[in-house]
Amino acid sequence: MKKIVSLFLIGLVASFAVIAASPAGAKKGLPGADAGKGKKGLIHGVVQSVGSDSVTLKGKKGDPVTIQVNADTKIVVNGKAGALSDIQVGYRAAAKLSAPGGPAKLLRAHEPPEPGTVVVGNVDSVGSDSITLKKKDGSTITIAVNSDTKILVDGKAATLADVETGYGAYVRRTAPDGPAAVIRAYEKKQGEGGHKRAVKGIVDSVGADSITLKLRGGDTVTIGVTSTTVIRVAGKAGALSDIQAGYHALVLRAAEDGPALAIIARPPKS
Repeated sequence: MKKIVSLFLIGLVASFAVIAASPAGAKKGLPGADAGKGKKGLIHGVVQSVGSDSVTLKGKKGDPVTIQVNADTKIVVNGKAGALSDIQVGYRAAAKLSAPGGPAKLLRAHEPPEPGTVVVGNVDSVGSDSITLKKKDGSTITIAVNSDTKILVDGKAATLADVETGYGAYVRRTAPDGPAAVIRAYEKKQGEGGHKRAVKGIVDSVGADSITLKLRGGDTVTIGVTSTTVIRVAGKAGALSDIQAGYHALVLRAAEDGPALAIIARPPKS
């Protein structure tokens, strides 16, 4: 299983498609419109436009949906408390409505990674201010690390000194040739108590920042999803909003109780 988990992460190609569409004809406040299917009252999609008190999202299918935002709406942008003005066209977003047709209770948005800014591989070496990864094709790449780099090891805050050779790692850079913005590294072995870091099941529900799987024995597990989680749906780069209840999914976690490093999902066979 250790080998499977390692190959699973290394084999992912991390990219996010930004859906371009016109805001004309957007429908207001209709949670039933197809701007990303999820729990009732939860709308996912790509930001099409931002108004003074609203945001319009567009899912992969269906019409755009305009969601009202008021003073009570909690707004999180790129993982931090923000304002509606911080959200830009092209951002991925998820809105939880206070009531059907009502304003957003929670609005989360994040900037999609620029192509070439995500690197996945095994740690080949660690320097005082850099990390070198060996990719699936055998090539290596050295990425600078600075005081602004956020580092997580097995899902917990850490330092570069905690990252060891042979660890699996996911690195998001500030630019295609820039330093690391985020490093998520994990020791390639089973977690304590024999719990595997790869979780496989049927999607039970999808939240604004989580996915719940139903396991073979009938139990369910909810796993956090962050803006750096690599997501592939039906063999293509996707977003959490593209995953629907009933899909088959394989989730790789940074630790036994950590967030998802990567998700591979596919619709059930007809």
